[in-house]
Amino acid sequence: MTSKFEPEVCPICGKGQLMPYSDGLYEFKHARKSIKVPNQHYARCNECGTRAYLPGQRAANMAAIREQQAKLPDYVSPSDVLAVREKYCLTQKEANAIFGGGSQGFSKWERGLAVPAGPTARLIKLALGSPAALVDLARIANVKLTTLEDRELENRANDLASESKPKVVVYECTHLEQFTSLETDIESESIYPWTQKTPNAPFQYRN
Repeated sequence: MTSKFEPEVCPICGKGQLMPYSDGLYEFKHARKSIKVPNQHYARCNECGTRAYLPGQRAANMAAIREQQAKLPDYVSPSDVLAVREKYCLTQKEANAIFGGGSQGFSKWERGLAVPAGPTARLIKLALGSPAALVDLARIANVKLTTLEDRELENRANDLASESKPKVVVYECTHLEQFTSLETDIESESIYPWTQKTPNAPFQYRN
């Protein structure tokens, strides 16, 4: 059977050809069962044995996987899983607490390594269409909801906190008297002991 994927020169050894194969197997978890997707595409060099993907192979694989997953009852796609988090500004930790699935549930679901099943899948579908339902679920799980604006303010506060670490600022003073004029720009309690042995020498402080 002729493959629809054309061989290419191996980028590793530069001598052999990346030859197409379609006997790969992909497995994922659903409802504690292992679901297998056969006939996955890949390529292998006929000289050095390097394995890689030819153009179009990964896309064909993902299409076959999505087709298999769509046949599952209560199927929720990785994009739907991510959408529910983005819609309600939830972290993965918060989403796991609200919907269940273990500490790594949302991480695996969003990457397509597993698929939420049963009640969890139905709750995600319900929350996508009903903000009121999500509010009730968050209340039951004791998770405080925040808006996108709140989340951005929180991130900004964290950034400012990290930026406020002690740093050295150098001012050029020609005379000791000039220190007085600097007090309007900096808080005096932030000044560390400093000395100025010679005129025109800079001093340092930490804020």
